[in-house]
Amino acid sequence: MKCSGFSLIQLVITTAILAGAATMATPGFAYLLEGGEFTASSNYLYGAMKHARSHAMQQGKNTYVSTLSSELDWKDGYQVWVDEDNNHQYSQGEELRTYEASHPSVSYQTEVQHIAFDKDGLALKTGTIFICSTKQRSNRVSVLLSGQIRLSDRAHCQ
Repeated sequence: MKCSGFSLIQLVITTAILAGAATMATPGFAYLLEGGEFTASSNYLYGAMKHARSHAMQQGKNTYVSTLSSELDWKDGYQVWVDEDNNHQYSQGEELRTYEASHPSVSYQTEVQHIAFDKDGLALKTGTIFICSTKQRSNRVSVLLSGQIRLSDRAHCQ
């Protein structure tokens, strides 16, 4: 009677080959994951700007995108909010959406704490925010006076 299956030597050799392949793939996989986090961070910020502009035009009220902290650090998170009381400052209950802190490999460089849009979709406060990765990737989100929002990969982080 003939038995079918694998011998112990065949299993050990196959396991060793798979372990070697996994070891070689791990750095590339980490780079891929970090690239995904970087792309997601760029797209979230761009989407938040588009959301704020769209909401300002639909509702006819000034809408802002600003950092969650009092600093220029967008890394800690940011929020889209409507200036219901027209005081140009965030008040409790005015938020539309809050975006959580970014992945540790992503940083932001800017001189603006907030971007604002009026009822016509024009920018009340403009600026450029650079999104930077530890792997030398960079994007920028720019808001022009006309309200146009641009996402570009032609950015240079410091």
